[in-house]
Formats: sequence, C-alpha cells, structure tokens
Amino acid sequence: MRKITLGVVAMLEDALECHYCLFRLPEGERYCIIGPWVVGHFGDEDINAILFRCAVPAHLRAEIVHYYEWLPLVYAAGSWEKMAILFIQDLYGTDTAIRMHTLFLGLGASEEPYSPKPEAVLSMKILEERYKNENAILEAITEGNTKKALQALSGFRISFIENRIPSDPLRNIKNYLVILNTLVRKAAEQGYVHPIHIDVVSSEFSKEIEAASTAIELNPLAPKMVRGYCRLVREYSMRNYTPVIRDVVNVIEYHVQEPLSLHYLATRFNINPSYLSALFKRETGETITSFINNRRIRLAGILLQDTALHIQDAAEQCGFLDINYFNRLFKRHYGKTPRNFRRDLCKTGR
Repeated sequence: MRKITLGVVAMLEDALECHYCLFRLPEGERYCIIGPWVVGHFGDEDINAILFRCAVPAHLRAEIVHYYEWLPLVYAAGSWEKMAILFIQDLYGTDTAIRMHTLFLGLGASEEPYSPKPEAVLSMKILEERYKNENAILEAITEGNTKKALQALSGFRISFIENRIPSDPLRNIKNYLVILNTLVRKAAEQGYVHPIHIDVVSSEFSKEIEAASTAIELNPLAPKMVRGYCRLVREYSMRNYTPVIRDVVNVIEYHVQEPLSLHYLATRFNINPSYLSALFKRETGETITSFINNRRIRLAGILLQDTALHIQDAAEQCGFLDINYFNRLFKRHYGKTPRNFRRDLCKTGR
C-alpha cells in the first residue's frame, strides 16, 4: 500500500462491511487507525449474505454475530467523517487541507488506495452519494421537515444499494427498507420522540415491508416512511420541553392506561400542582387532563384497528371507565364514533 501523506485520510471498508479511518500522524512515520465500526443496523439477512459472500463456515455464524454486536454502531457516516476531520485538523493545524479517500478492502485485496480501478472509483462515488443522501434524510427527519426529507430522498436510488442476494432482487429491496426503517427510527429518537410512539410506527412499516410480494408494492414505502416519521417528530417531539415536563410526559406515555391526575403527577415529582399545571400548559399547549385524554384516545384508535377487543374493553384498557365519556371524546378526536371507526377500517381492509 502506498504511503499516506499528511492531510490524507483513508476511509476503509472491509469485506465484512466494517469501517476504519487511517491517517498519518504529524511527526515521523507513525500512523493512526480508528475502528472498526459498522454503519447502520445489520439484520439476519444482511449477516447471512455477508457470510455467504465471504465463504464463512456456518458454524462460525454465532461468533460473527457476537462480533457485530460488539462493534460500535454509527447511524450517520457523514457526521462521523466531520468529527474525524475536526480531530485531525486539531492535530495538523486548522490551516491544513484534509482530503478524504475511500478504499474497499475485499478478501485478500491488495489494491493501492490512491490508484483505484475505474469501477472502484465509481463504487466510491456511489457510496459517497448514498451516505450524503442518507445523512440529509436523517437530519431532516430529526427536524420533522417533510419537504427537506423528501427532497433528499428524491436524490437517492435503490440502485445505490449493493445486490447482496443477486438471486432475490425483491429481498434486496426489502433489506434496504428494513435498514432505512431502523435508521429513520433512530432519527426520530434524536428528535426527542418517545420510543412508545416510534415502536407503533416502526412495527407497522415492518409489517408492510414483509407483506409485499412485488417491488411495485414497495415503491411508495420509502416516501411513506419519511412522511410518517417526520409527522411523529412534529406531533410528539419533546425537544423544546424542560426536563421536568419531559419527565412528566414520559410518565404519562408509559402509564397512560393507569389512573393519572395533576395531583398524582405533582406529588410524584414534588412540584406545586398549580405551578406544574401552568408550566405544562405553557410548554405543550394543552392542559394535563387534555393531554392524557388525547393520548388515551389515540391508543384506543390503535387497539380498535389492530385488535378484536370489544369497544368497552378497549376503552377500559385505555383508562376510561365511563363508556359514554369515552364515546364523546373519541368522536371529538376522530370525527366518528368508535363503532363507525372500526366499521370504516373493515371496509378499507385495514
């Protein structure tokens, strides 16, 4: 391998899809290598494809899985590269120009990093463009910016993704969407959305991915996913809440089916009830009672959609003991009674 000069940073990816950062230290013939880490979540299908491509014996699968579990997980490669550049510039001096080079290390690869073959250059550009677009999508979702996220998605093509299972192109697309679902889920978490809401959306998209039998069915799923997670961030983000209100909201989210009240929450957090009520209204735009009821009604809608529970049982599971009160709140929120809500879902096949 050719010597690496000052200011050059080699970003390496090996056959197991593990990443490294290699650069020369300012003094002498000394080098620093950082890694390995992996980018994005590796599902079972991804690991099976890697083992097949690298001819790893099946009996070593458990050790490989354990190895991946041990590795640091990076969700935004671009953010990591920016951090690496800042670190290296601190060593070299801020006036030093940093040049990034990407090298793919195959099994027993001996290519020199700075005289790659034309196809390797194309692969580098594709990978760089893929990461650039993925990072833009994730940043937009963290902000809840649907327009920005869809614009970034429009610059992304499924063809950027390596066909890890050449004999099954449908599975390749599904694998990518599974990875995308994991990545955008994490972006929503970084947007301060409670995991209890993310789990509902993430599970629904997972079901849609696996239920598809053709690529045509999967085509609209990526933009639908982007819209869904952006909406989550806009509706449920706690980014602008003070720590105490975040704690209160977390208790409500986790215990929404249990008896909750202003007095209970104020006592739990040792806060004056009047102060908590005013602070909660100022930050969320809702009273605590209204906030709790809205969360319960939304949960009821999920139960009526995804389970065969009787309406009264669903209401009780959401903390409503008065069925008439539940029906009034439900109709106010959804514009229809619980019975009509479920009937309309059956008509649409949902």
